[in-house]
Amino acid sequence: MKFSIVWIAVGMLIFTGVSCSQFLGGNDGPPVEMEELAEDAYSNYPEEGPITKTIRSQAQLDDEWKKLHEGQKPIPEVPKVDFNSRVLILVLQDTKPTGGYGFGEFRINSTQQNVVVTFAEKHPGENCMTTQALTRPYKLVAIPFTEKEVIFNQKAPKVHNCQQ
Repeated sequence: MKFSIVWIAVGMLIFTGVSCSQFLGGNDGPPVEMEELAEDAYSNYPEEGPITKTIRSQAQLDDEWKKLHEGQKPIPEVPKVDFNSRVLILVLQDTKPTGGYGFGEFRINSTQQNVVVTFAEKHPGENCMTTQALTRPYKLVAIPFTEKEVIFNQKAPKVHNCQQ
């Protein structure tokens, strides 16, 4: 009897782990092809904190593009995107105290239920020389059209150790 209960418990743990892994995106799904449309260390986005967005229309892209480049003159031309065949992913980090920040990891996978964007910030190490200016790194990528929900999975920052 105890043996059966142990095997049932083990089975439930395995099933739960697989289900959660698929829901949260795990590494189970195949990679999604992506095209980088923009990446920069500087943005004047008016809303504070880290921002993650799925962009599904040209009007939404126009609005986000203006926010990314607020205060710049001239504002770079907004990319024209065929939203019948593409979806855009925007990841914007919080304001950083210096240069040297960016993305240490950025990948997109597809599960049966979701598209999972996994990313980690890159931070400068102690020996890195950095620009003494506020920065706000962002990345904008296009992926093939999908109606799946996009889930953002931020991992722990990766520290770039510069040589002395």
